[in-house]
Amino acid sequence: MDESAYKDSGLIGRTTQPVIAERALVRPGVAEPLVIRIHRPEPSPADPLLPWRCGFAFAGLPELAGLYEPPMVLDEGEVLFGFGEDSFHALTAALANVRGMLDHFEEELGVEFAWPPRAETGHRVPRAVTQMYGRAWERRLLEVMEQEEERLMAARTPNPYPWDDPRHPSQIARRLWLERRSQQSPPE
Repeated sequence: MDESAYKDSGLIGRTTQPVIAERALVRPGVAEPLVIRIHRPEPSPADPLLPWRCGFAFAGLPELAGLYEPPMVLDEGEVLFGFGEDSFHALTAALANVRGMLDHFEEELGVEFAWPPRAETGHRVPRAVTQMYGRAWERRLLEVMEQEEERLMAARTPNPYPWDDPRHPSQIARRLWLERRSQQSPPE
């Protein structure tokens, strides 16, 4: 397989759709940010089984071509595509591909990308939980994730009050939000 295989398969191509989302990530020792762009989904001429596609691109990562075998070379204006059965599926496929590629970049380059407003928590590009193996599998993975999140939160923010106690921070925040909302004048 050579580098033209990506283009021949339809994984790389051109889109006329506008960018609908963008995120700039930083990495240690590199001034230029890695910019991720997601384009609006569009019908795909290539695949009747997955008739929608969603373009995405990375800018500011000159190493991209060398991170894959065969090399992944995008010409000016070209994007990668995630495919789906409808526009929503194509969009989620593109986001899943972005996350998978970010994980690959970090591993291959030995760096961690970060989103500057929340640099301490990484790039904050979510990882999808697949339904490919059925809903029971998905529910089990989500259950494990929720248990780990609860364990982590309990260790990070010990709180003596149960969730429904009026002294719990989430209840205080909710009351303040409701108070502010009630003080706003209704729209005319």
